[in-house]
Amino acid sequence: MEAVILVVLIFCSAFAAGGILLLMKIMKEYNQPFIRTLMYYAVFSITFGIYSIWGQFIISFITTPELSPEAVSSISLVSLLFGLPFLVFAWLMLIRFSAGASGHSSPRILTGLFLVINFGIIITLGIIAGEASYQNALPYIKIYYAGVGVICAAIAVMSILSGANRIPPFNINDRIRLALIIGSGAISQALALLLIKSDIWMAIVVAFLLFGFTAAIPVYINYFAVLRNIKEEDRQPLLTLESFMNEYDISPREAEIIREICCGLSNQEIADKLFISLQTVKDHTHRIYIKTNVRNRMQLMTKVRHEE
Repeated sequence: MEAVILVVLIFCSAFAAGGILLLMKIMKEYNQPFIRTLMYYAVFSITFGIYSIWGQFIISFITTPELSPEAVSSISLVSLLFGLPFLVFAWLMLIRFSAGASGHSSPRILTGLFLVINFGIIITLGIIAGEASYQNALPYIKIYYAGVGVICAAIAVMSILSGANRIPPFNINDRIRLALIIGSGAISQALALLLIKSDIWMAIVVAFLLFGFTAAIPVYINYFAVLRNIKEEDRQPLLTLESFMNEYDISPREAEIIREICCGLSNQEIADKLFISLQTVKDHTHRIYIKTNVRNRMQLMTKVRHEE
C-alpha cells in the first residue's frame, strides 16, 4: 500500500507542476482574464488536494501512539473541513473560466449567492462533524463533494457550450472537448467518492483524478485548442504573409490556410470556407508544421506574429 501511495503522490506532483507551468506559459502568450481564472482554479484545486486529501495520509503517518483515536479523528475532520473552502473557490473559478471561454461574463450577484450557499453548507457540515466521529461525518462530506461538484461541472458545461454576443476565444469543437474534460472529471470523482468503500483507496483514486483533470485542461489548451486573440486589434485576419511565405517557402494555398488558422477557424471551418476537403486542410496543415518547425496552432500563430 505504501508503494501505491508513493506512486500516486509522484503522479499528482507531476500533474500539479506540469499544469501550473503550462498555465504560466499560456498566460504569457495570451494574457486574458479567463486564463488567469483558470490559473486560480488550478491553484485552489491543488491546495485542496494537498490540504484535505494528502493531508489525511500525512496525519496518519505523523500521529504518535500517545494520541487517542478520538484525537486523530478530530484532527482529520478539521483538516477536511478547513480544506473545503479551497474546493468552493476552485468550483467558482471553473464556472467563471467556462463563462469566459464561451465569451460570457459572470454576474457578481450569482458569485455572491454561490459563496453564501456553499459556506452555509460547510458551516452545517462543521456542526454535524462536531457531534459525530470521523467515520460518521465523512459520508456527509463525500456527498457534498460529489453532489455539488457535479452540479458545478454541469453549470460549467452548459456555460462553455452556450453562445454569446461576443466572439468566443475558443471555437465550438474546442469548447465541446473542454466540456467533456470538465464533465468527465466531476463525474469520475463523484463515482469514486460514492462507490469505493475503502477510505484509503477512495482517497487515492480521488486524489489522482483531481490532480489529473486539473492538469488536463491546460494540456488541452496548450497542445490542441485554437485560442483566438480577443483583443480588438487582433480580431482582424493577417493581410500580408509575404515575408513569412518567403522565409519558410509557403505556397499560396498554405498561406490561405495559415491566414484562416490565425483567425481562429477550425479545420472543418477552413475546409468549408475554402471549398476543399477536411483531409486536404489536414495535409496542408501538416506540411506547414514541418516547414515552420512548430507542433501546434498556437506556436504557428505566435511565429507568424513575430515574423510580421
